[in-house]
Amino acid sequence: MRPIILSDSWRHKMLNKTLILFSAIILGTLAFPTPEEDDMSIFFENVNSNSRIVGGTEAAEGSHPHMAAITSGLIVKSFMCGASIISPRSAMTAAHCAVPLVSGESIKRSAKINIGSNNWKGGVEINIIGSATHADYNPNTIKNDIGMLFTEVAITYTDLIKPIAISYEPVEGGVPVIAAGWGRVSTNGRVPNLLRELTVPTLGRQECQEEMVRSAAQLNFRPPPIDTEIELCTLHDNGAGFGMCRGDSGSALSRVDTGEQVALVSWGLPCALGAPDMFVRLSAYKDWIEEHVKY
Repeated sequence: MRPIILSDSWRHKMLNKTLILFSAIILGTLAFPTPEEDDMSIFFENVNSNSRIVGGTEAAEGSHPHMAAITSGLIVKSFMCGASIISPRSAMTAAHCAVPLVSGESIKRSAKINIGSNNWKGGVEINIIGSATHADYNPNTIKNDIGMLFTEVAITYTDLIKPIAISYEPVEGGVPVIAAGWGRVSTNGRVPNLLRELTVPTLGRQECQEEMVRSAAQLNFRPPPIDTEIELCTLHDNGAGFGMCRGDSGSALSRVDTGEQVALVSWGLPCALGAPDMFVRLSAYKDWIEEHVKY
């Protein structure tokens, strides 16, 4: 059998193709996975580079100085979730946002928060070196969905970077609240670079249960059970077209009258279809927050 003789030009082309393929594989391992690859649940407002606030408006620069964007990726930086600054070393977020940052027993070295800018890619970038999630966090029912991220260095406060005060008073129905986030502007829509906000009223506990049952049946979803002792609902007066979407997870929900944070984005039926959005009630987690916050 005659040996096959390969020309130098052919060898050169094959070498280039091999190098390109190898580079693509390396870049793929460094970049954070896309939402479609890494979504943990269709109910999560986020869990990686998706984002939202549907029907909201662009926030004024500096109007939410507590907001932090959680990002990951060494070469290609991807947006994951929102968080709120509550101390010089702590940012509070959803447990389902904190869990993907952990690799083995340590935080991924690409995990960071960006603060001090309405653009999630801008502002001050700070490394995350530790985290805590509630011991009873259940990813199947999305309960006790609260976590804390710890920064490598102390956060320096400015006019554009400030902690948010927390109110532990239980919130009932009919209270005007405001949510801000970098979530998608529709279910499969674009991810905005700039922070958006939406003012909505809270729902009473019974109304929350009833509205979720109605919406789930209408939209043919089977959502997790609601626990109104630890979860808070909102629903825009106009119903569909206004609400949270993927990427808003972990972001703060604050009272319009006092500016205090009362909840954080947890889950909802995608996206702004007239169903209630679900938030973690901070009034139920006062002891946990005070135990885990670092200064």
